[in-house]
Amino acid sequence: MVTFRNNNSNRRNNFRRNDRNFKSNGDRSKFGSSFSNNDNFQRKIPGRNNHNASKLIDKYNNLAREALSSGDKILSENYFQHADHFTRILSEQENLKRSRYSADSNDEKKHSEKKDMDDKDNIFPIELNKEFKIFKVKFSELTKIQEGDKIGKDNNGNYILFSRGWVMGYSQTAWRKIYREDRNNTNKYLEEDFTKFAKFLDRITGVADSDLLNVYKTFSYDVSNYCQKLIASLYNLKKTYDDGADNSTEIIARIDSIILVLIEYKEKIETVYVTKHKGNFSCYLNMDSNSI
Repeated sequence: MVTFRNNNSNRRNNFRRNDRNFKSNGDRSKFGSSFSNNDNFQRKIPGRNNHNASKLIDKYNNLAREALSSGDKILSENYFQHADHFTRILSEQENLKRSRYSADSNDEKKHSEKKDMDDKDNIFPIELNKEFKIFKVKFSELTKIQEGDKIGKDNNGNYILFSRGWVMGYSQTAWRKIYREDRNNTNKYLEEDFTKFAKFLDRITGVADSDLLNVYKTFSYDVSNYCQKLIASLYNLKKTYDDGADNSTEIIARIDSIILVLIEYKEKIETVYVTKHKGNFSCYLNMDSNSI
């Protein structure tokens, strides 16, 4: 009697064994890695490195000319199209470089402008300049005096003007009474503030006198120009109080003494930088290195 065995189970077992053998051998890892490695499947785009664009332009132009000389116009046109493609790439590359350079230049310009503004705020000499700014705030209205105007002070100690005539329905006299100002106060203000300002001017002339390299020259002349504005305004204030009143003599004498101090400062600065230090800086630059 012939027995018919079911061989399907054997075939299944053999298939499983073969499958295990396939999974365990090293070929599978090699097979899988060859498709999983992206390096082997990256597109090789001609001219991907933009620095090769110029070489590729020359290459395709030469090939196009060769094809054209051999009579193959189609191939020649194909090469010319390739050359045109890389020409556009090179053009875009140059435009990008220019835009980046322009952006960097603008940033550098802005940085330079900001630095210049910072330098103006911290003009040498720093301490004297800070003190000068304080005086300019305090004396701001003094540089605007017209004949007939009178002065007083606000709550911050800065000068204010009382214009001649009527302002907002009140006369100059009424406004001064409201602020409790009079000639005695004006004389007191001028004495106190311009005594301090005279000491400030003395400090500047002191450093200018020994300023052989003209480091303080610009600053000294800025102060001198400001003094000229004060002089013109103080002359107007003097005319205002030259009204023949009994108590006008003292305040006029005060104004005259202040004007003389300002004129003296201007003359000293002119003498220092025009006569005394004239040519010192250029002579210093022209000194022989062996003499230093």
